[in-house]
Amino acid sequence: MSQWDKVYAFSKKMGELGQIQYDLVHNSKRTGTESLKKLSRPLFVYIAYAELMCANACDAKGDHKQALEHLRGYTDLSWVQETDPDSLYWKGQFQRWAKINTYVNRLMSGDVSVLPDYVEYMAGEQHIFNELLNVIEVANRCNIDVDHILQRFESQIAAYQESSSIEKYSQQFLLQQRARFCYKLAKYSLNKGRYLYGFKCLIDAFEKATAINHTLLISNCSGLFERFRAYADPEILTRYDMWESNDQKDGFAIGSNVLRAGIRITSSG
Repeated sequence: MSQWDKVYAFSKKMGELGQIQYDLVHNSKRTGTESLKKLSRPLFVYIAYAELMCANACDAKGDHKQALEHLRGYTDLSWVQETDPDSLYWKGQFQRWAKINTYVNRLMSGDVSVLPDYVEYMAGEQHIFNELLNVIEVANRCNIDVDHILQRFESQIAAYQESSSIEKYSQQFLLQQRARFCYKLAKYSLNKGRYLYGFKCLIDAFEKATAINHTLLISNCSGLFERFRAYADPEILTRYDMWESNDQKDGFAIGSNVLRAGIRITSSG
């Protein structure tokens, strides 16, 4: 069972248990307020959050149709009976998350018509690292031009490529996300024929992936490099050949050897 399968199974179980408890509280003669006093959030929050996590797991696995079903599960909270300020706050939060995640779901499903609305949402947010990742992923997947978006958020992109710009994440996760970001940006730039900047981003991605020993991302970087090797200047070729030699000495084969080992270069990252 994959990591996301486990997330899905756990979240689905949490939602089912939460729904049972919610029905007991509101449909039985016993109020059940004693147990609810121990919760840090209104009970319905756990049910809605379970739907959100199920949707995230489905999106991560590429099952966007099933993700949309779970997304609807926390979009419509008309069944919630509580009207206190805390409950109203959380209902508002889930409605906001549902709107944003609907954009993401439609984008990942190939519906780029929502991209302008998504970009306007990004403009009002302080942290947009994940959103930029999504934009570049969609650009690469659907072969669309997002230069105007990258130019609009040029300063944020430059900041996110630095080591200490995303403090809300753990260091390991931060390094992985920065490596993925540089890789996706490299792929977009190289496909656009911007070889100097594309190889710069690819080198950054390769170095970051190597630093955290992210095998699949290293493989992706190597595969992308081999695809555009003919456009690399001598200095870039020298650095790459040196990395390839060092990795092979350490027992890790990249490049064509990765392909023979059966790893799909374009399957992740």
